[in-house]
Amino acid sequence: MIRAFTFSIFMSLCFTAAQAADKNAAAISISAGNLPQQIKTIESLLDSKDYSELSKENRTRLESQFDLLLSPDFDASTASDVESNINQLLHKAFADSKLVCVYEKPVGSNLKKRVCSTAAAKERSNEIVRRDGISVSN
Repeated sequence: MIRAFTFSIFMSLCFTAAQAADKNAAAISISAGNLPQQIKTIESLLDSKDYSELSKENRTRLESQFDLLLSPDFDASTASDVESNINQLLHKAFADSKLVCVYEKPVGSNLKKRVCSTAAAKERSNEIVRRDGISVSN
C-alpha cells in the first residue's frame, strides 16, 4: 500500500514536472512591448540544448520574422500572423528537442540498456525504418 502511494506521488511529480517543462518554451508577445529585448532573449535561448533541433531553414525563417518585426515599415495589421509564425516555430523546435529515453535490449544480451535521443531524432529514425521497410522486433 505504501509503495503504491509512493509510486503515485512520484508519477504525479513527474507529470507536473513535464507540464512545467512544456511551459518553458520561449514565445514572443507583441502586446507585451519591448520587442528588441524579447528577440535578444529568444536568440540567446536558440543556442541552448532546449532548441538543438531547430533546423537552419527554420532559424533563417525566425530571423526574417524578427527583422520584419523590427523594421520601421512593419504593418501592424499582420502583427498577429507574424507573432503566431514565430511562436509556432519556437514551440516545434522546443518539442522536437526534448530528450526521450527508452530501455532497449541489445542483440545477444538479456540486460536492458537506457538509450536517449531527442524526439525529432527518434522520429527521423522511425521514418527511415518505415521508408526502407526494415522490420524491428522487441
